[in-house]
Order: sequence, then structure tokens, then C-alpha cells
Amino acid sequence: MFKHRVSKLLAVLGIASIGLLGPAIIPEQSTTPVMASQTIHIGLPSAHATPTKALYDKGREAFLLGAINMSSDTIKVALVDTASYTVNLATDQYYSAISSYVVGTPQTLGSKTTTAGVFDAGDVTFTSVTGNSAEAIVIYKDTGTGSTSPLISYSDNETGLPVTPNGGNITITWDNGSNKIFKL
Repeated sequence: MFKHRVSKLLAVLGIASIGLLGPAIIPEQSTTPVMASQTIHIGLPSAHATPTKALYDKGREAFLLGAINMSSDTIKVALVDTASYTVNLATDQYYSAISSYVVGTPQTLGSKTTTAGVFDAGDVTFTSVTGNSAEAIVIYKDTGTGSTSPLISYSDNETGLPVTPNGGNITITWDNGSNKIFKL
């Protein structure tokens, strides 16, 4: 109900997106639109029954072992269809665990920072996205091989998820608050 009221208030005020509480995913129309543009706000709590926003345990281990360097490694974000994928934060370890459920093409994060244990990066755009609905976002280190690319974080606790691709672009705008993408 809160989400609905906030959305209506923003529409009345003519505000398309807010980024005060978290990242925002904003689907854009393709050059030949099939649907009207949608705006998805990430960071406000979703209506998802059991929302999750957490680091994968094996990703935490990789941090402690020095196997993940958020500044210099290739870090990507993927949109994930959870209608078939059930997250297991304790045991899911590599991109190969989610690759069959990825919607669109994962995008590389640029302009990365890690100040005071807080990870941030530039906003990303998934272009011309089609396929199944995406209910979650997953961040992972890309080694070039799915079976060795460690999963880092999972979130389905974002207002606007699920997002249903319409052939247009989907932009993730990360939170500008104190915790940015995530804080260790």
C-alpha cells in the first residue's frame, strides 16, 4: 500500500524516479516501442513475500580469501528470473548456478569505488531487453567462465521488481545514500 501511495504521489508531482533509498531500475522504450515506458524504483521495500537483499556466503568467503577485488576485477550485474531459480545464499557459489535464469545480457560495472567498505559503481543500462520477467538482481565477479565466476550479492527486495522486459532498455541507477550498492 505504501509503495502504491508513493508512486501516485510521485506521479502527481511529476517525479519519474527517486534514488534516495536505493538503486532504481528504469526500463526505457526501444526505438519501436511495444509498451509504454516503465519506471522501477529500487531501494524502497517491495511487496515481495519474503524479500532478500544479502551477500552470498561463498562470496563472503571469496572476499576473506582475497579472491575478489571489487576495484580491479570485472564485476557484473545480472537480471534474474526467480520463477525458476530459487536462491540459496548458503550454497550457491558460481554464476553457473544462475546462468539459465538470467534475463538479457549481464552488464559490467564501471566507475567502481570501495571507500570505507562501501561498494559503489556507475549506473548500468541493459539494452533492448526481451525475455522472461526479472524478479531479482545478482552481482558477481566475471572470470570469463561461469563455473569459476563467484556470486557476490542477491536482491529481490526492490520496489518495481519484477520488471517485465518490453524490448526497450532497462537502467539500474544505484543508491546515492550512505550504503550505495552494498556495505561490508
